[in-house]
Amino acid sequence: MLNIFISWSGITGHKIASKLRILLPTMLPGVKPFMSDVDIQKGTQWRKILNESLIETRYGMFIVTPEANDSAWMGYEFGVISTMKKTQDIGILPLLFDGQGNEVPNYLTDFQAVSFVKEQWQELFLTMATCLRTRDEESPGDALNLRANL
Repeated sequence: MLNIFISWSGITGHKIASKLRILLPTMLPGVKPFMSDVDIQKGTQWRKILNESLIETRYGMFIVTPEANDSAWMGYEFGVISTMKKTQDIGILPLLFDGQGNEVPNYLTDFQAVSFVKEQWQELFLTMATCLRTRDEESPGDALNLRANL
């Protein structure tokens, strides 16, 4: 399984992350999305599980909404993933909910973002399939099959 970390903040970010968590494995078989409020069981050491997931991720998706712009947690999650990126091949992707690049937090401005537009999402999933396939011998899905599903 290839891990994808979904970073979000606020009500809108939570709704988007919840849908992505369900959608990603259907579009990219072999991936395992992580969403903090779903994948951290109640009563566990949440910070330990969060950090383990950040360290094990191969792709970080950051849902950028107006609510998330000042999120200290998203900044923290980015910091851990970007530190890991120095020694590992990890993808970082800002997802723009409102499509306005000027609202991207400073720490994400160096990364090409995707807006919530159908054409960009089709290209995103094809890019992710290719990207993730090169990160693991067990392919998370065939890009041609993925294209047929879009």
